[in-house]
Amino acid sequence: MALRVIEWHCGIGGASAALGPGVEVIAAVDNHLDAISAYQQNFPDHKVYTLRAPE
Repeated sequence: MALRVIEWHCGIGGASAALGPGVEVIAAVDNHLDAISAYQQNFPDHKVYTLRAPE
């Protein structure tokens, strides 16, 4: 059974890359839209969410 994690402040996915095959990222969260775009390119199968404060 894989360890299931949520990657907060995911950036471009450095932690996901370092975690390796024994870990299942069930969600990734960031508030930087450019970082999320890069993350989605690096990990297209991961669910990615944006948290943005109201302006």
